[in-house]
Amino acid sequence: MNRQEFRNKAKSQIDQLFNQIEELEKKQKDVTTSAKKKYDEQLERLKKERSAMMKKFDELEDVSEERMEEARKAFNKSAESFQKGFNELASLIRL
Repeated sequence: MNRQEFRNKAKSQIDQLFNQIEELEKKQKDVTTSAKKKYDEQLERLKKERSAMMKKFDELEDVSEERMEEARKAFNKSAESFQKGFNELASLIRL
């Protein structure tokens, strides 16, 4: 996969994850009182991870070909961490 194809895929992932955060924010009112503090903390953490992911995405533009694989791995790791956090947060709504 070349640089542009990866950037397109990464951008699609980011858009999907951002949409998921928006959905969780809309469902925030459905969180039980006992889970609200944890929910709010987790949502805040996800927003920080979102910023980190965007930084990694922006770095993909300027990275040299020699470091492209390293940048891809860093972005993918960030996306996986974000997805894990999202799943944990979503589970609080299902309580």
